Amino acid sequence: MTFHRETEATHKLEGVSNYLTKAAQERLNTSNVFQYDSNKLQASDIVTDSPWTNTEDEWIQVKEGDKFVVTYDGLNQSSMLVKNEASPIKRVVYRYEIVSLPSNDGKGIAKISKDPTVTMTVGASTDQAKPVKVAVDVEFYDKDGKMFNLNEHNAVVALNSLNHWNGAAYVETSERPRPITVEAKDVNGNTVRGTYNPYADGSTLAIQNGEVVTKSGYADFGGVTVNISADNPLKVVVPITDWNGSEWFVSREIPSDVTTLNASGSGNGHALGNQDYTFGDKDDVIGTYSVSAETGLITFTPKKKYQSTRHQEYVNIGDNQFIAIPKSSVTYDAATKEVTSVNDNQYIDHGSVYNGETTSDLTGWDNEDSPYLYYGGAGIKMTNGHLVFTADGANADGAPTVYWFAINSNLGLPKNPGEKPEEPKAPTPPTAPTKPLMKTVGINPQAPTPPTPPKEPVVPTPPTPEVVEVPGKPQAPTPPTGPVAPTPPTPKVVEVPAKPVEPTPPTGPVAPTPPTPKVVEVPAKPVEPKTPAKPTVVWHKNYVVERVSHVVPPTPKTPQKPVTPPTPPTPDTEVPVVAQPELPQTGEHTSNAGFLGLLSMIFAAFIGFFKRHKED
Repeated sequence: MTFHRETEATHKLEGVSNYLTKAAQERLNTSNVFQYDSNKLQASDIVTDSPWTNTEDEWIQVKEGDKFVVTYDGLNQSSMLVKNEASPIKRVVYRYEIVSLPSNDGKGIAKISKDPTVTMTVGASTDQAKPVKVAVDVEFYDKDGKMFNLNEHNAVVALNSLNHWNGAAYVETSERPRPITVEAKDVNGNTVRGTYNPYADGSTLAIQNGEVVTKSGYADFGGVTVNISADNPLKVVVPITDWNGSEWFVSREIPSDVTTLNASGSGNGHALGNQDYTFGDKDDVIGTYSVSAETGLITFTPKKKYQSTRHQEYVNIGDNQFIAIPKSSVTYDAATKEVTSVNDNQYIDHGSVYNGETTSDLTGWDNEDSPYLYYGGAGIKMTNGHLVFTADGANADGAPTVYWFAINSNLGLPKNPGEKPEEPKAPTPPTAPTKPLMKTVGINPQAPTPPTPPKEPVVPTPPTPEVVEVPGKPQAPTPPTGPVAPTPPTPKVVEVPAKPVEPTPPTGPVAPTPPTPKVVEVPAKPVEPKTPAKPTVVWHKNYVVERVSHVVPPTPKTPQKPVTPPTPPTPDTEVPVVAQPELPQTGEHTSNAGFLGLLSMIFAAFIGFFKRHKED
């Protein structure tokens, strides 16, 4: 069976004639427990017509012997497993009987929940040692209005929030501690005193969900500047209280390095000290001051105490079958057919594994969203739908007895923690060190012979460095020798006009030895040769670059016939001409001859091109 929250359900009450007004419920709603203090109800708080709608919680007055029916329709989240198929549950009917109430007039207050899975809460003022006891029969209906036979189906419901505590937690709300006095040095080095009153704002000691409410602050030094630090720590001033026959008074004050002080109640004159104050047979410590000497922060923590009133909840499951939940505090007594937690399961201080209520430090189990919900619950397989819920004992001293019970399938189960972690391996024990071997030597009473000093090491002869001539200016490192290109034929050097000098290429082959010039007779007045016309070069390549980049052997040219110089007239005196040395192919004669040959080739090429163009 699936029976979870039904937030859109509507309900109808039958057999109820007394309803609380909304104003009465608002007036009584001072806490979750005291809103069921039935002795606070007045005649004007009760009306015969419900002021509540069928989609909200309804508050009613009940009395012992009352029987009434609550019917829920419009369910859409619940189902019953029929022949392995989920059949929708569309209606739930609860038939209640109020068996017992602890109030003197036998009356109490009940809240009928708008959600059938939250069910009902009932309570009454605790005037007698009687429990709150309510019997209920549960009926589930399908979409055709036919009631499911629970004996034929696997209808498992949860019994959650079965509380047991041997006295509720509380703090002394009627008491306030004496303000604490402290001292330190001000900025001028003078010792000054200040006080801290945690309840100067008019508040009182408080506890919420089982957790005490602390108060923190700093001492008031009356406007004097005090810088608290490790070099200027805050010291506690302990008041010594005495009784003068009519009242308590502070007889003296003693500065102390202690950082905690217990605060007593009025039974010991609101004393401060390290004593466990008592008054008669009662604990008179209402809280503790703690002081941070280096920061100046002062905190007061109320003391959590426990009452002696026991509160225990039971469910008699009758002929239904009990299902135990692993690690739950709840057990089943076959003799009484009651399911309960035999021991206190509300407070860790009393032996519980978890607290019932959640605090800022710990998650409690008594919450439907808690991962520890299983700790206060059990399951039952229903066969007839009859259950009896009992709460024995007031929720606290002077408080009403209240019991909230819910019928649903929200079965809390402990989560599988997974595989057991591998046990840590014990570290290898350290090996004891080996005892050193002690060698016995003779003792010479005479002066010991000084040891022979070692020979001075001979300095090795350093290798003779190779003397390298260092140029005046560092030179770039010589690049690695590249592949040697085949030796090309000696090209003619062409003078390139108006062109910047290219970088000197690698040294080419050695030019042949120039021929020995022929000595000729020089006339008295040498004939000045005409300067040839400067050729016009339309386009050319840098022959030197080309030769280095692409080594292409040039086509050998037909050598020109040497020009026979004219026979000069015989001079009167023969003057020999000394030949001047010149670079290969850079002399004037060689240059002029090369130039004339080149000019002839250009002219011949031009005539050929012009003739071909004309023929085309």
